[in-house]
Amino acid sequence: MVNLSQFLRHSDATEDWLARYLVTEAQRGRRIVEVLQDPAVLRHADAATRARVLDRSEVIEALAENAVAQVHAEIARGDVAATRRPERTDP
Repeated sequence: MVNLSQFLRHSDATEDWLARYLVTEAQRGRRIVEVLQDPAVLRHADAATRARVLDRSEVIEALAENAVAQVHAEIARGDVAATRRPERTDP
C-alpha cells in the first residue's frame, strides 16, 4: 500500500528543490525555458509539479528580475530596436 504522507513529503521536497533551482538559475541569467528543459528538472519534476512551482512568489520574483535584467542587457547591446506601431489605415 502507498504511504500518502511519504508521497506528499517527497512531492514537497521536489517542489522546494525545483523552486530553489529555478531561483538560482534565474539569478545566473538563464532563461526559464532553458532551465525547465534541463535533464534534472525533467527527470525529477512532472509537468504538474513544474506548473505549481511557477506559481510560487519567490520564483515569480526571481523570474521577473531576470526578465528585466535581460531587457536592460539587450537595450545596452542595441539588440532592441525602437519601432513604431504601423499607422492604421481604415478603408
